Amino acid sequence: MNTKPRIQIDSLTATEISGWFYDPTNKLGKKINVLANGKMIGSVDATIERTDVAKALNCDSKCGFTFKFHKPLKGNVKISMFSGSDKETLIGEALFEGAQTLSHSAEPDGDKNIYFDVSDLVYFVGHHDNLTGIQRVQSCIILSIIRDNLHPANSTKFLSYDNRKNEFIVLDSTYFVQLLEDLFLPQDQRTVYFDRIDARLGVLPNSSGMAANATKQNVVCLLGAAWVNQDYFARILDLKRTHGFRFVMTVHDLIPIYASETCDQGTTKVFKKFLNQAYRYTDAFLSVSENTARDIHKYANRIGITPPPVHVAKNGSHFNDFIPEENTESIDIGKLGVKGKYVLFVSTIEGRKNHQLMFEVWRNMIKAGVDVPTLVCVGRNGWRAEEFLNNLVSTNYLDNKIKLLADISDAELARLYQDCLFTVYPSLYEGWGLPVGESLAKGKICVTCMNSSLPEVAGKYGVYIDPNDATDATVKIQELVTDESSRLRREKDIAENYINISWSEVANNTIKAALGSFDNAALNVHANPKLGKEYCFGTIPELSGHQFGDSIVNEIENSRKLPISREFASDDRFVTGNELRRGKKWHAPEQWGCWAGFGAHQIAFQIDPAHRSPTGYILYLTLHLPHLLVGERISYSIEGRTVYAEISRSSESIIKLNIDMPSDLKAPKQEVIVLTGNISASQQKIDELMKIDTRLLGIGYKSFMLIANEDSLTRMSILENLMTFK
Repeated sequence: MNTKPRIQIDSLTATEISGWFYDPTNKLGKKINVLANGKMIGSVDATIERTDVAKALNCDSKCGFTFKFHKPLKGNVKISMFSGSDKETLIGEALFEGAQTLSHSAEPDGDKNIYFDVSDLVYFVGHHDNLTGIQRVQSCIILSIIRDNLHPANSTKFLSYDNRKNEFIVLDSTYFVQLLEDLFLPQDQRTVYFDRIDARLGVLPNSSGMAANATKQNVVCLLGAAWVNQDYFARILDLKRTHGFRFVMTVHDLIPIYASETCDQGTTKVFKKFLNQAYRYTDAFLSVSENTARDIHKYANRIGITPPPVHVAKNGSHFNDFIPEENTESIDIGKLGVKGKYVLFVSTIEGRKNHQLMFEVWRNMIKAGVDVPTLVCVGRNGWRAEEFLNNLVSTNYLDNKIKLLADISDAELARLYQDCLFTVYPSLYEGWGLPVGESLAKGKICVTCMNSSLPEVAGKYGVYIDPNDATDATVKIQELVTDESSRLRREKDIAENYINISWSEVANNTIKAALGSFDNAALNVHANPKLGKEYCFGTIPELSGHQFGDSIVNEIENSRKLPISREFASDDRFVTGNELRRGKKWHAPEQWGCWAGFGAHQIAFQIDPAHRSPTGYILYLTLHLPHLLVGERISYSIEGRTVYAEISRSSESIIKLNIDMPSDLKAPKQEVIVLTGNISASQQKIDELMKIDTRLLGIGYKSFMLIANEDSLTRMSILENLMTFK
């Protein structure tokens, strides 16, 4: 008698696998574990009625199975089936050979390419197991665009910045979408592989170099947050100059500006610098709320500029469309330490989220003798939560009436929403307020505040409290705790009338804004230095905060004093100075100036036609060289014509270039003048440079000053200054 287990796979499609399984010994049971490319994706019981098999094998007729995949299979996937009781026993395998392209990739090309810059998302998945916050938001938008075919697939592309090569690369769209879908699954069901180290550097499998289609209009759309990336706009300017790109940027909030007391002050400085540049180089803004849109206009007015068009895209109410449905009834939240009645607070634990207010409210209710539910706080620890956390520990978590949870699964969170009395979200300031919308989408009351964007999300369904008044908050929350009938009436109103915002709607708003960026004239993206003015290659100076009295003035003057003209530089002189850099050979600006990488690099600028010189120009450059390169040959050329070639004699110098402009550049039009600089050295010195700094530094630049040949007064002034240059 044959005692080997037998399995028959009758059908394998992109959505399911079906067949039958029979074990004559009955030792392996009926449970089958299903793996895709070696990773567990679920299990199924072989208990479907199969009379045909029973007649053929004289066995139990309940031996059939059908396993539905959590998401459609794409590409080549090996399905393996192991016994559920003896997980080392392989009982069957099958290969799904699917198409390597998305189902809608045969759609005709659009006349406009949209490149989504997902660099921050790629970096994030290299460091974290699960999508959260802004990364989850942009993933939902991207998946909605693809699933709902909101823009032709062949014209929807994804960029990431490769930090090894210092250039943008194009991700494989099919793979990237599969990865995002995979990341919404529980970890034990994920099947898409990527190298975490590569991801941290901006690289995913099957990526390719960037070659923009010159026959189409191209736009880069930033859905995430790039303000932590140093020199981000140099990358965007390079795309604009090289390929004529437009740039659309999402602003999630202006918290570092309008709620700066809740942030680290270093964060505020970095964010302000980034936003100031964004106004200069962005063709259109996407805002997540009307309030954030107002903040964008308000800050523009504060710094005295006119902002580009601002489009409100909003955010979705929930993530149900992307998270696989699970039977939450099987989730035991008691294992999380949650027992009895509770109120839910979903948020990073940080000062801005106002956990301290909820601590005071719960303490007030306990003092009043109220039978209080547990306050369950779900989120990781963040900024400025010391007061709240200290109070928790010193009161034994209000005698265990406050519970902290972190890193729970989507299914566990769904069950927590399902069973809670209501939710609280008393934030001091928000760009949107995802937990408010998610609470209402799940039919639960949310206690929140009448500030920033929160009323946009909650509308008439929110219970509003004063975020700075624990007495007011206690009264309203205590009423919800003690008055069940009032709570049920509110829940009924939410269930019947609250209208969810879909991610498809958000994605459609995003596409419209990206395509609409071509409605206005393109921004001028070339440096336009004025004759006789000196410009800096370094970062805009910041006060150290360590000086007092006259020392403060001295610090400001020293940081802004220009080496050639001896003037004090305005912020605009630094901004224009950084715009002079062209191409990928440059490193990020530093306080003193900016390094170009070793070898050829470019400086590019325009001259206002109204101020063209008929006799040519003199260009002064303040240089800073690594000591190893002192004595090496420095050269500059324009369109192949050498305008300077000398041996460097010092690590600090000011050089003079005589530029006799070609006749075509003397015409009254605004052509771009490209100056190519270079420095030579032996291979031995190059190797030594690499040992000192792996960036392989070449020429460092401090300042740039262009004057007309006929401007004798400025020339004499510069000559005097150069005589005392150190």
